[in-house]
This record gives sequence, structure tokens and C-alpha cells, in this order.
Amino acid sequence: MSCEKKPVAPCREGHDMPISPLPPEVVAQIAAGEVIERPASVVKELVENALDAGASRISVEVRNGGIDLVEVVDDGCGIEPEELELAFARYATSKLRSLGDLSCIVTLGFRGEALASISAVAEVELASRPPHLEHGAWVKVRHGKVVTKGWRGMSPGTHVRVRELFKAQPARRKFLRSPQAEARAVAQVMANYALAYPHVSFSLTLDARPYLHTPGSGQLREAVASVYDADLAAMLVLVDGEDSGVRVQGLVSPPGFHKGTPSYISLFVNGRWVKDRRLPRVLEAVYQGLLPSQRYPVAILNIWIPPAEVDVNVHPAKAYVRFRDDEAVARALVRVVRQALVDKAGPPQISLASSLKGSDAQASARGEGGQATRDALPTLQVVGQVGRLYVVAEGPDGMYLIDQHAAHERILYEELLRQIQARRPALQSLLTPLVVQTSPGERGLIEEWLDHLRAHGFELEALEGGAYLLRAIPQILAGRDPLASLFSVLEELPKRHVQGDRVAAVIACHAAVRAGDLLSEAEMRELVRRLALAEVPHTCPHGRPTLVRIGADDLARHFGRR
Repeated sequence: MSCEKKPVAPCREGHDMPISPLPPEVVAQIAAGEVIERPASVVKELVENALDAGASRISVEVRNGGIDLVEVVDDGCGIEPEELELAFARYATSKLRSLGDLSCIVTLGFRGEALASISAVAEVELASRPPHLEHGAWVKVRHGKVVTKGWRGMSPGTHVRVRELFKAQPARRKFLRSPQAEARAVAQVMANYALAYPHVSFSLTLDARPYLHTPGSGQLREAVASVYDADLAAMLVLVDGEDSGVRVQGLVSPPGFHKGTPSYISLFVNGRWVKDRRLPRVLEAVYQGLLPSQRYPVAILNIWIPPAEVDVNVHPAKAYVRFRDDEAVARALVRVVRQALVDKAGPPQISLASSLKGSDAQASARGEGGQATRDALPTLQVVGQVGRLYVVAEGPDGMYLIDQHAAHERILYEELLRQIQARRPALQSLLTPLVVQTSPGERGLIEEWLDHLRAHGFELEALEGGAYLLRAIPQILAGRDPLASLFSVLEELPKRHVQGDRVAAVIACHAAVRAGDLLSEAEMRELVRRLALAEVPHTCPHGRPTLVRIGADDLARHFGRR
């Protein structure tokens, strides 16, 4: 068919392109395009059907990225023989009966479009056997029309083969990515549903090679170990709590561990994998001040909410949802996950052998490793200072190395946050106000950040000619040059990217003790005491660790005492 542009008919009575209904085959193609975008869409729809059928085992095989073949086998309740052809009719479903059912959807599928959309763009062979029958029925549908049907021996459940996706729609096929990229998209779908349903055993085969298998034990950590790895599964923090009728369950990474991509964040609403931009942003807010810039947590979270409180009928692909009360869901997510992190996350633990080699210890400090080891900091006894950088302390379970600058940053940052939340920033008034002469660039920064600077303790008054009068500075900067402090903060604001209060983080950084400062024993004890009182003592506002622990057992093994 030629895509050559045709002249547009003039808008006048009697023109030669009147409004008319589209032919059924065109309607089918348009509808299929909304549901089936790529092979991963086929896998998603068929896996959701299997889950709705109560399957305990779901196996998927794809060839050539799913372009040549997608095969899904499950052990669910099956389809009655007389309903097999009806399953391919658009808007035919067993999951809805009335308009009122749309307000209380408890299944993953409900629109009755999956098989109709798939069969409009591919050849589909569907075989199914309910457990009470001895044989299964099967039907082959090609591009929306039944080709053949019959009976066959098979185990209870449903078996679907989808061949030659978009073969008759070359325009659609050319927009697919490479087979490798399409296979990765299929793997992502399978991984997410394996994490959402740990009680179901999932298996995925790519071009005859086993790619994924989960045990279906019902234990989320075991599913995570199968999808990612056992070490990651072991370090994740358990999340299980409720707030205002919204329950949040799952696993998240402790502050000492993070990734360079958000692809390790899997969010589900009532068991439905959702691609919602709002929820990941809410989760990032939970980790404010805990992660470095452009780093992301690992999270597998299921948000359970009464079905009447969420609209899943937003898009044909059912990948987006709309909440009746967005704020309640966000509040529950923040409170439940934050409480889990406060309760369980601890300082990174490094192996002494690795620390002597250097590589693993450095990785832990960068946040690529780390393990939650306790609920809070134990009582620490200060031993001394190393290189005017680290405070050495002894705990009941080993030796602690505390980064004096990062630890003081955390202490001051939380102190500033408390003042800001109370709207009472502690000020140090200047005996003589200072005139701040600015360059055009500095003037623009002050104008951009003026309200924030004032809220954090910089009392600035605009003068004619672009100058400002500085009357006070934050109290934690007392003793430092007021103008130098202001300009240092202004210089750092565009550079620092923290998941939290950027101005507070920059002020805390400039007010904290420096690397190279010699601390007295009393100052070290006070630093350790105040760090133990911090809400999040294990990282600085920029996400770097404040301390690491070398366990007593590790020390004993190194010196041959165990």
C-alpha cells in the first residue's frame, strides 16, 4: 500500500470524503495498536490472563525476541470448550458483568481485548483444558479469523502460541527494535511479575536457552534471588506497614546500597505492575539525603488499596492507574518505607581482608555494597583520630571508622531541617550589616534562591543598583567570614544535587568540621554522641557513608585467633 500523501478534500458541502464508519478490519488494527505495541505486550497480556486464571506455574518461551514466537503455558483453571472462540471476540470477558464492576476491579485483565488484539496482528493457537475435562479443546486464529479447531490431549491449564507478530503489518514490524532489545523487554515483564507474585513459579526461555526460573515458594527474597542475585536479596530491608487504609509491602535497599539506574525499582498496585512516574518520585523523596546524586534505590513494593479507591481503566494497556486520593497513597509510601529504613538500616560493614586489599572497602564506601547490620548505632567508645580524617571508635561488635566531616554534615543538616520545619531558623545577627556587591551572575543566583536563603537564616535586603545588605547569617556559620560564607553557598548551590533540602545541605557542608581538622578527645566524643542521636546517622546529606564497621569476628580471624 502506498503512503503517498493524498490531497485533502475541501471543507464544503458535497465533498468527496464524507464522514463514514471505519471498516471492521481497520478498527481491529487501531485497537490492537493500543494494546499490542511489541512482543513484550503479548507476554504481559498472556501472563496476566494466566495469573487471573489462578495459575501456580507459568512458563514462557520466545524466539527471535518474540517476533517469531511467543509461547505461554500455565496450569490455571482453563477455558470451557464452548467459550474458546468467544475468547477472541473483542470485549468478551469473564471478569466484568456490569458497569458497576468497573469501580471495583480485582483482576489484572478486565477489558476483553487481549486475545482479540493479539489475533488481529498475528497467528494465535489457543488450547485449554479445565481440570474437570479429560481432553483439551484448541483453536487457531489468523488475523482475527478462525482457521481450524479440534481436540487434543493436554494437562489442565492453557497453552497459547503466538507466531509471526506483525507479519501482515510490515509498517508496524519495522518499528520494532532488535531481537535482543525485544527479548530484554520480555525479560523485564517476566521479572516484574515474578517479583509481584512470588507464590507463582515463573520460567522464561529465550531462543532455547533458560533465562529465568523462580521457585514459587511464596518468599519474596527467594524471587529476588532468582531475578537478581542472592547477595542482593539478603541485604534488602523488609517493608510491611499500613497508613490510612493503604498497605505497603515488599523489600527496599538500605541507604548503603544503590544503583546507577532506576530499573531496579518495581512498583505494583494491588498486584498490578504499573508504569507511573509519580510513585518513583515519591520513593526518591523517601531516600532524601540518603543517596548520592543520580543514584537510585532497589525497591520491590506492592501497594494494596481498596479497589474502589483506584481507577485502572485509564489506558488500554492497563499500565497506568489513577488514585482517588494521591496524597494518601504518597503519604503511606513515604511513612512506611521511611520507618522501615529507620528501624533496620545500619552502617555498611566491610570485610577486613577486603579492606586490606582496598577494592571492596572502596566499593562499600561508594555505595555499591553494604549490609544492614543493626537497628541503630550501639554505644561507642572513642579511641582516637586517624590522619585528621576519621574518628576511630570501639563498639560491642567491632571497630568503627567515622568520617568526621560527613558525620558532622549529617548532624548539622538535621539540625537545620528541624529549624526550617519549625520556621524558626537560628540566626547570628551581624553587629554591622554588610553590603554585598554582586556580579550579574551572582545577582541572578541570589534572586533565584533568595526566598530559600532567607528561610535558612541569611537576612538579605535588596538595595538599589543590584547590591544587597546582609544583616544576619545562619547561626551554625557563626565565627566564619559572613560574606565568604554567603558566596561559598551561592557557588555550591548550582553544583550540589541532593535528594532533599539543597540549601541546608550546602550550609551544613560549609559549617562542618573539615578533613584535616585536629579534634580533641572531647570534640570527638561529642561528635559521636550527636551522630548517634541523628535520625539517619549512616549517610551524609549527599549520600556518602558517615561510618563503616569492621566486625570483631573479622579482626579475630585476621589475627589467627579464630
